Amino acid sequence: MALQDLVLRLTELGFAEWEAKAYLALLQRSPVTGYQVSKDSGVPRSMVYQVLGKLVNRGAALITHDGDGVLYAPVPPGELMERLQREHARLTDGLKRDLAQVSQHSDEEYVWRIEGYDNVLAHAWKLIERAERDLYAQIYAEEFVHLRPAFEASAARGVNIGLATVGEVQFPAGRVVELPVTEAFGEAAAFALLLVADRNEMLLGERGPTEQARASWTRNRHLATIVEGHVRGALLIPLLYRRLGADDVLSAMPGGERELMEALLDRDKLARLLERTESKSHSQDGSE
Repeated sequence: MALQDLVLRLTELGFAEWEAKAYLALLQRSPVTGYQVSKDSGVPRSMVYQVLGKLVNRGAALITHDGDGVLYAPVPPGELMERLQREHARLTDGLKRDLAQVSQHSDEEYVWRIEGYDNVLAHAWKLIERAERDLYAQIYAEEFVHLRPAFEASAARGVNIGLATVGEVQFPAGRVVELPVTEAFGEAAAFALLLVADRNEMLLGERGPTEQARASWTRNRHLATIVEGHVRGALLIPLLYRRLGADDVLSAMPGGERELMEALLDRDKLARLLERTESKSHSQDGSE
């Protein structure tokens, strides 16, 4: 493993770059003098004792006197990481409590935008955790792998789960239907995700082949109801296609029902439907 990668990862834990380099040098040879640490790590001699002092203060290094000189050694990595984990847990627990006391309640009727694949999956995970009665999802098999533990925990709590999947998914704890998605549709989106919990909260995520993943999240009940209907309708698609065929399914759909059925395999059309519904719900709220 490259030392520079370890330096970067230590800085992500709060070490300064020179502190990380000095600690790694101590791991490779100790006990040593500050002069030797400077030589091994590349930390300037004019700064090495200040850097080593910071390592000692943060509990990452030990110091002893050898005659007229001073020697340094590292705290073992396992011991250091365990202490950092405890400190991090204590800090985050305290912040969670204290920030909740000062935070204002935001208007959850708005549709909020989430950027980045990891952030989208993190919000999806929390939505799944908050489900109490029903949880419906239209999901690619790849994203289900990431979210499976959250789905399993919800199912264990007695949440009713229905999944319309793009790709094969094995999930005995819920109802799973694999959508008859065309190859062209499957290639159009590198990532797409619909989640709705208890007709109260929904997340719509997507990313094209060359785009950053993004999602819309809301607790607008009007939109959540629409999305739940969308996913529940998607669960019927394979049966309808097997019985009637694609052309007959669409020809049997009048007006808005046909538009919704087509939207089940067209993310852009679904987004337009949601935008119209959102605008209608806000105008209705304003007139009341």
